[in-house]
Amino acid sequence: MNEQTLDFYRRFSPLVEIVFGLMLLLNGLILLANCFEILPLHLSHLNTFGLDSIFSKAPQEWRSFIECIHTLVASHILAFVMICMGIVILAVGIHTKNSLQRYGSKAL
Repeated sequence: MNEQTLDFYRRFSPLVEIVFGLMLLLNGLILLANCFEILPLHLSHLNTFGLDSIFSKAPQEWRSFIECIHTLVASHILAFVMICMGIVILAVGIHTKNSLQRYGSKAL
């Protein structure tokens, strides 16, 4: 019974780690691509702020501008974290798979 559990772990644990790592990496890349498609639309909004008209903007326009910047920064940070975590989990899954193949059941 114990040997069957070790074989099951040896087969599926690295596979699950690799799949989750690839899924995080893919989601981060999709989010980053989505941010870059949205970015030109927001840059046209940012170009309306000239030095002469900074003080003439209404509070609603400032709120919209700050929300735009916040969304861009939060999306880029989230994409960066997802990509980094995907790479780390993928590397751990590959390392686990290689070490279990190399050392067999003695590694556990």
